Amino acid sequence: MAIMTCIFEFYIDPILGIQYTNLGVPVVNVGYAFALLGGMFGLGSYFGGQLCHVLNRKYVMQIGLTLTGLSILMIGPSEFLGLQPSVTQILIGMAGVGFSTAVVWTVIHPEITEGVESDQSSKDKNFVSTDMIADKVSAIYNMTFAMGSILGPIIGGGLYDRLGF
Repeated sequence: MAIMTCIFEFYIDPILGIQYTNLGVPVVNVGYAFALLGGMFGLGSYFGGQLCHVLNRKYVMQIGLTLTGLSILMIGPSEFLGLQPSVTQILIGMAGVGFSTAVVWTVIHPEITEGVESDQSSKDKNFVSTDMIADKVSAIYNMTFAMGSILGPIIGGGLYDRLGF
């Protein structure tokens, strides 16, 4: 799941600038779309944490993944929905992707922690080291983020070359 959410977030990197300039946005303004994604990621992280206090984490993850899918449809290719691409529509999609992937990432960290703790306790009943668990969780979390960051632009660029936007 973690790798997939990063792919969803980063697949647009190689193609978004091209799409914006094709829609008439000056090149100097394209970076604002990426800033919007980052800002909404911060906001989504907060709300994802708040949702986890009210709902089961698995439901929060499902909500985040559903919103991510809907947001990606807003970005493109919108012809699939019979919509003509517009800057406003893509910006709404970008904001949705930033927000919803943050909701998923907020849930993933405690899920990874529980998985590592469960694995450690099944191997050695007497060994509990919070430092070791924190190190493993950090390594898994960062590795999945890096894999998604690598695979997202590769997949996005390949799809753009083959299918267009």
